Amino acid sequence: MKFVRFISVFYIAFVLSVSLGCSTDAGVKPEVGAPHSSAVGIADRRATESEKIVDFATGETYAFKAMDDYRNGAPFDCDWDKNNAVIADGILHMSVNKADDGYSGAEYRSRVKLGYGYYAVSMKAAAKSGVISSFFTYTGEPVQDEIDVEFLGKDTTKVQFNYYTNGYGGHEYVHELGFDASEDFHEYAFDWQKNSIVWYVDGKAVYKATRNIPSMPSEIIMNVWNGAGDGFNNWCGEFDGKNLPATAEYKWIAHKPNSGTLPPVPDDESTPPVKPDNPDEKPEDPDVKPVEPEKPAIAPDYFTADENKIANFANGGSNNFHAANNWTNGNMFDCYWYPDNIAFGGGNMTLSITRDSHRGYGYAAGEYRTNADYGFGYVSASIKAAKCDGTVTSLFTYTNTPRWDEIDIEILGKDTTKVQFNYYTNGKADHEYMHDLGFDASEGFHEYAFLWTSESIIWFVDGKAVYKATRDIPQYPGKIMVNLWNGIGVDEWLKPFDSSKLPVTAQYKWIGYKSL
Repeated sequence: MKFVRFISVFYIAFVLSVSLGCSTDAGVKPEVGAPHSSAVGIADRRATESEKIVDFATGETYAFKAMDDYRNGAPFDCDWDKNNAVIADGILHMSVNKADDGYSGAEYRSRVKLGYGYYAVSMKAAAKSGVISSFFTYTGEPVQDEIDVEFLGKDTTKVQFNYYTNGYGGHEYVHELGFDASEDFHEYAFDWQKNSIVWYVDGKAVYKATRNIPSMPSEIIMNVWNGAGDGFNNWCGEFDGKNLPATAEYKWIAHKPNSGTLPPVPDDESTPPVKPDNPDEKPEDPDVKPVEPEKPAIAPDYFTADENKIANFANGGSNNFHAANNWTNGNMFDCYWYPDNIAFGGGNMTLSITRDSHRGYGYAAGEYRTNADYGFGYVSASIKAAKCDGTVTSLFTYTNTPRWDEIDIEILGKDTTKVQFNYYTNGKADHEYMHDLGFDASEGFHEYAFLWTSESIIWFVDGKAVYKATRDIPQYPGKIMVNLWNGIGVDEWLKPFDSSKLPVTAQYKWIGYKSL
């Protein structure tokens, strides 16, 4: 069993807040349901459909993960159990339950960290003394910055707002809702700016804080948990362990950043298992135009300078990257990722597809990804593609939180005289374009790249611009990734995988990035 604690100042601040009461931020108590004086005059604000980064009506999401098999420590009196976070009937149900060694709770958190912006949730709180239902942002080590929306199960006609900056809290404010938050879904939100936080209930601004505001990028977290100890009991009511489970429900989560950039944050999220049904068909989008050979290029020639190579495999592996390890994307990916399928030598990195010796059946493959996220810029690689039906050799950027954005360069092993360009914006694609190379990409190394700005993507082959897209461009930073994989159930796109050619290999000399 793993045990992970919040840093100690959290509990100190928690006990002080219970014993001393709310901070001076709270001011004069307003009428039930009315905004605090600090929020008077602030415009209404509700989440729009386009800002919803997770809608549980669609089922599971790659953007978040359920935590499992650890506890935070005092005042939390439960272990996190992923089985207590269940998506059913279009709703995420998170519960406190009995467990073999006490109690279990539920926590659901984003896979990457986000910065200043608008955060919202539609939720129904758990109504049980001693149980907390929450929606918040949290950094973790080394600095604890946190912004909270918390419902205390002893009285769900109120909501508590709070925040921590570098581990220091004492900013609690309890807002009287004018309704019972456990009886129906309501929208709760906060707008986090550099110099302020404004909390909203059902679109109405109800409280504003302006003192010592958090600044560090944070995960979005929801959890439902029970506590113990005198300080906790005075705050949230005593938990008796009867009439369980105690359940809170969530419909959706929304986020809108304050700017077009997000901080670089490492993680281990999976690439998405979705690809086009008919990638050979060129889009009939007037804003997406291939470069016609007889006309001047749409961009000047561009090659990657040595100083912009963030991985140069002449020197072996790169500290800027790590190998995906012991998991699979599922669906059309018919392989597990293993570091064993990545080798360095002869000035190259070699990715391979082999029989899976780890599990004793199926296939193993290699994926190499950056530790950080990268935004607008020039992304490139020197690649010698695999030539085998049913395989894909790739270079791409990918993010899944707060939404799925992706930009692709893919060479299909069934025909390595072509390269496919594509991109996804908030999970939507249909931007595939197949470019005839004029050479066989499996016979030698060539430079493939894309120049990504807020308004366009231009793809390059050997320094020449060959294709441009301008419609609905991805905006969120993503990891730079390369992989070689074999498919299943996508024979029309890739052809059936030819396992007689194992091991199948693709090689990379370097990977480059230059920011705008």
